[in-house]
Amino acid sequence: MATKPFTWTTIHGDIYDAYLRLATKPNCWVRLAKLRPLVEQLFGHSQDEIAAALLEMDKAQEACLAPDSNRKTHTDADRENAVRHGRNGEDKHLVGIWED
Repeated sequence: MATKPFTWTTIHGDIYDAYLRLATKPNCWVRLAKLRPLVEQLFGHSQDEIAAALLEMDKAQEACLAPDSNRKTHTDADRENAVRHGRNGEDKHLVGIWED
């Protein structure tokens, strides 16, 4: 069975726009604790919609979700904005969108 190609929708573009506003340099990690509230504030998407779109982007390899392994530095905002993902339900705190 052929895989359906990933299609960017408005929310995916809005996430990308917010990512670019927060990224300090090309191809860097951005904290979900900063990205998710910004997407909600700028574009009005709910947190559930943002989480679902981030998971879609990760699955399609349009973005990469990753945990922050230094749990001692996690803030309440990091825990609240983490996206649970993967077979073991690991919390992801960072997103990267890599450009060629």
